[in-house]
Amino acid sequence: PPSQLRARRPVRAGAVTARRRLGDFGERIAGHRLEASGMTIIGRNVRVDARWSGGDTARLRNAAAELVALGSDVMLAGAGPTTPTLLQVSRTVPIVFAQSVDPVGNGFVASLARPGGNPTGVLIPADGTLAAKRLEVLKQAVPRAARISGLSPHDPGAAIQLKEVSSAATL
Repeated sequence: PPSQLRARRPVRAGAVTARRRLGDFGERIAGHRLEASGMTIIGRNVRVDARWSGGDTARLRNAAAELVALGSDVMLAGAGPTTPTLLQVSRTVPIVFAQSVDPVGNGFVASLARPGGNPTGVLIPADGTLAAKRLEVLKQAVPRAARISGLSPHDPGAAIQLKEVSSAATL
């Protein structure tokens, strides 16, 4: 419940991306949409430290190391080389990635069934085949959920995902 979240110290999330600026990724992760849920109140129960590298690999590594040194409880990885860089910087801080490619093939996780280690995330195949299954699992985990939102509507595969989720939601 939201009251329990407010009673603890703020969760410190480090958000990092290889892009030139955070843009939509940073704004969404920074909590503008999450605050509307009433469960996340930036500054009260969540603190987000955001960094970007502008495409510079050394700057990306330094940004990731800085966020780990700041004491991030969780790292939120943007696209591109961000996840492998975070895995080089820390094997203990949980890393949440959003991937549209194969996280097993890229070496981020051992397997989808048993990822192991500190990375976790979402496999988003381009054909939308897992979108309905993710919704089903979410409904099982949170059966009273009345509204479900997505954080990446501008992803090139989002239209396919939305179609699959919308079809599953009406079943």
